[in-house]
Amino acid sequence: MTLLKTRFLLAPLAALLLGATAPALAAVLSQQLGDIDFPSDPGLPNADPDAINHRIGTVTFTNASGGDPAPFNQFIGSDTTTDFTASWTFSAYGGAILDPVSAATIQIGLYEGDSAATGNQVAAFTVDGVDLTAALNALLEATPAYTGTEVHYTLSLSAAAIAELLDGSATFSLTLQGPGASVIGDTTNNGAGIDFSILSISTDNGGTPPTGVPEPASLALAASGFGLLAARRRRRG
Repeated sequence: MTLLKTRFLLAPLAALLLGATAPALAAVLSQQLGDIDFPSDPGLPNADPDAINHRIGTVTFTNASGGDPAPFNQFIGSDTTTDFTASWTFSAYGGAILDPVSAATIQIGLYEGDSAATGNQVAAFTVDGVDLTAALNALLEATPAYTGTEVHYTLSLSAAAIAELLDGSATFSLTLQGPGASVIGDTTNNGAGIDFSILSISTDNGGTPPTGVPEPASLALAASGFGLLAARRRRRG
């Protein structure tokens, strides 16, 4: 067999094997509720000597949030009388998810979370009943937020939480607790506001084998092609 003929027969077989081992395509489903009105700035005095002048007043926060859907359009609760509590639902990120989900995150722009105060400020955080309280508390404690500031927290969701996203709708519920924080010290309660929230879901699609191993049918076809080459060489010999 000539070299040209050999290449002619091997080329489609090589293309077949390369196509069979191509990785699955990735896609990101996302939905945002509320506008991002303020940057993330915990207002740490040691990092920013002028931090007190960068603080956002409650009236400023409320006015900037006008036109956003509830609960992203208001300050909820009070540092002296009532703790913040709110729920919001994502239902427009593409419907029921059929492809495997590799990861998912929830981002929250939390105003006046007051995690610089003593203790834990998250009383409860759930998605469709799945408890995420400890995970969100850990994020808030890792980035202490002072009074009058907004911080953008991004939480990676657990497998149990991801399972609740697959039907195309997910309701998150957040309740804060005192102590809160003020310019003169800790407060009894913890009022706050949510500027925005973004749900992001990473999926694998395309239906190709996840390990990059060719499918059995592809292997069989490739084997028959190489067998044909061997038979032609034997006849030529």
